[in-house]
Amino acid sequence: QVRPQLLHKWQACLYLLPYLDSEDSIVRALAARATGILHCDNAVASISKLTNDATLFNLYEDNQLKQVQIGDLAQKALADLDQ
Repeated sequence: QVRPQLLHKWQACLYLLPYLDSEDSIVRALAARATGILHCDNAVASISKLTNDATLFNLYEDNQLKQVQIGDLAQKALADLDQ
């Protein structure tokens, strides 16, 4: 999260794409979050499929444990891509 540009030279976005379709909800959630942080433009179609995913996921962020829906993470990832 601190230096996402370091992962671009290794084309990390290409490796994350299959995980957006994982049957494991934790894997899907983390992949959606990572693609947003890394601004993976090639993941828009796959992330868009997750916007209606109501599966809950525990996320530790800003020194707090939060329960969020995977769809919310996907929407945030898409918003991050628009910036």
